[in-house]
Amino acid sequence: MVMLINGMLLGICFTFAGAYLYQTARYRLTHGKKILVAKQEVGYVISCRYNGSKHWFFIDEYGQKSQDHFDKKQHAVRTCKKDFLSRRHKQTTIARIA
Repeated sequence: MVMLINGMLLGICFTFAGAYLYQTARYRLTHGKKILVAKQEVGYVISCRYNGSKHWFFIDEYGQKSQDHFDKKQHAVRTCKKDFLSRRHKQTTIARIA
């Protein structure tokens, strides 16, 4: 009886774990890898194969694909972060403590 209950609990756990892993892998394949700056999602990186080689692109937070292609993933990530930081508003005032 104990073996039956343990088997049922393991089956339930593996079902939920499998569903979570399947969902995570499916999202990653469709959307690519997220790019984060200060825990804020600024875009994601996708790969594309054509003419016998692999190229990387980034998609910004507005859903616009980059016009340039990159040979390495790190270059696409770095360019996406630079693009985000150049469009971000700069804080020029400093809070005063009374």
